[in-house]
Amino acid sequence: MSVVVLTQQNFEQEVLKSDKPVLVDFWADWCGPCRMVSPVVDEIAAENANIKVGKVNVDEQQALAQQYGVRSIPTLVYFQSAQEADRTIGMVGDDQIESRLVSLVQAADAISAARPGARRETLESYVRRLERLESLAREFEGVERVFALQAGREVRVMVDPGEVTDLEANDLARRIARKLEEDLSYPGTIQVTVIREFRATDFAR
Repeated sequence: MSVVVLTQQNFEQEVLKSDKPVLVDFWADWCGPCRMVSPVVDEIAAENANIKVGKVNVDEQQALAQQYGVRSIPTLVYFQSAQEADRTIGMVGDDQIESRLVSLVQAADAISAARPGARRETLESYVRRLERLESLAREFEGVERVFALQAGREVRVMVDPGEVTDLEANDLARRIARKLEEDLSYPGTIQVTVIREFRATDFAR
């Protein structure tokens, strides 16, 4: 789905009356961090038919920015059923954006649970697929956290550096990929990224 250019004139129709969760990106041309977040927002719009994505240029739509209390950019505001459900300010990773959107999709699914139909089935399928991806990756020893990103096209795996070495991290990525191939049916490919972060800490006294 393409990104919607939001203005004072179409905001109510496109956002507040939307039957889908809506991600609104408040941005400006001169904002460097906005340019870094923008490709992530565009990719989410392209890959998620169950979520509407819109952008507000704060220089051109100052009234909207003021109405929603946007004082710094980029600001991402997440709407559900005509209400603000969440917001993030500044540079955020795609995993943070995805996790918030999954929560919105789950909420939308709960709201529509009494109205069976194609939309409900699509939302349920989307959430189940992400949860299944994360569950399969968590089965491996040394895995601490798992994030399914980009509508399930990437699985990012955080491991315990005390249990998993650099060489083992490479092997773990391969084994998780094979596990997904064996247990799941999906279009295209799924990128598996294993992250082993080691931090050393001391104190100056």
